[in-house]
Amino acid sequence: MRIPTKAAAVLAALVAAGGLAALPAAASPAAAAPAGPSPAAAAPAGAGRATGCERQLLAANAAFDRAFQSKDLDAFIDFYTDDATIIYYNGRRPYTKAEARINSEALFALDWTATFDVLKRTVRGCHSAQIIEDAHFTLNGTTAHFLVGLSWVREHGRWKVAIDQSTALPA
Repeated sequence: MRIPTKAAAVLAALVAAGGLAALPAAASPAAAAPAGPSPAAAAPAGAGRATGCERQLLAANAAFDRAFQSKDLDAFIDFYTDDATIIYYNGRRPYTKAEARINSEALFALDWTATFDVLKRTVRGCHSAQIIEDAHFTLNGTTAHFLVGLSWVREHGRWKVAIDQSTALPA
């Protein structure tokens, strides 16, 4: 079992920082990979200047973050394209959307909080976009810090995550 990109990176960083004695079995690096988003992403800086597809992207990103934070597994996983690449802080990644679901399910069973702030966004027409987020994930009173890169694409009129990559940063 693996954990989504954002979460796995956080859990491993918490262990490394001494905040956890060990990763939960379902969250071990072999089974880990951090996942999704936060409330701060709902109104990123400059959102008032966004138009059309960019507004739709920002709304989709905020909903993706909320699905992660509220541990809504179905809504969270639905944001990924069928062939999405999720890259964990340690370079590991699930190979299918079904594996990402299993990882997320294990993570969502734990008691944690996460926040995400949009640092930068780039929208290319109404077909692709990138969002960089500053993320903080707290478990057992210890917070880990991550930089999350999300590559979005339009599929059948909806923004979907094609690449989700998390990098652990110093707390």
